[in-house]
Amino acid sequence: MMLSGKQLKAVYEDCQRAYPKEAVGVVIGPPGLPHQDRVLACQNVLDELHRLDPERHPRDAASGFAINPERLLLIDAETRAKGWRIKLIYHSHPNGSTELSPADRQSALDFQGAPLHPSVEYMIVAVKDGRAVAHAFHTWNDERKDFVRSES
Repeated sequence: MMLSGKQLKAVYEDCQRAYPKEAVGVVIGPPGLPHQDRVLACQNVLDELHRLDPERHPRDAASGFAINPERLLLIDAETRAKGWRIKLIYHSHPNGSTELSPADRQSALDFQGAPLHPSVEYMIVAVKDGRAVAHAFHTWNDERKDFVRSES
């Protein structure tokens, strides 16, 4: 997926704002019209989940992310009502890499190892000392039964 400079800037700014915690958000838009895509920052609710149930949610927002499921369902419903779709889910790795972590992979797959959102790309933004420095996209590949990384 290609993001415009303005869209990439919005993602980077969200990731920098969230530092030292992980940022999370989505890119929505109409099929075939990337210039109309919109970046929507979402609240990382993992700190709250961890506080409520640390056994079930051992990580906090410094090392993981969770989008409020009600918010994600609302975004999805509003997006579909316009004939648009969720194209990308992004999150940051504070002082980390642009690779999908094992936890990222697990949260993107169902219990049978199939992608929860097969047409959605995942973008990981590396944030070092509060500055977004790199990003990579990860797309599901049916043949390989795995995510494939790309820089653009």
